[in-house]
Amino acid sequence: MDFELLKSRFNERAIKQLLTMFVETAPGEVFNIEKSLTNQAFHEVRDQAHSFRGACSTICATDLLRNCREVEMAADTADKEQCETLFANLKSTFMSTLCEIEERLVSAG
Repeated sequence: MDFELLKSRFNERAIKQLLTMFVETAPGEVFNIEKSLTNQAFHEVRDQAHSFRGACSTICATDLLRNCREVEMAADTADKEQCETLFANLKSTFMSTLCEIEERLVSAG
């Protein structure tokens, strides 16, 4: 997370709202990507990763944004193994990002 960039874009109240909304909705988005990947629906994986990338961009989750882009590009090639590997990276980064956000929300009160 690039909290400095986020603070340059939004006030504290907006940041808290954005991060709270992300924590509430993002797990479902990641689950949907995983479900589409399991079903080998690569066009859906691509579209969902692209959509999730927008949310990651809004909250300045730069590592997660990069992971989404990688999954999106791999889904274009329909390479199941590459998609699975990149999705595993995305999921790991997502869990770390959620921890960062939750720490930030707790410290912000």
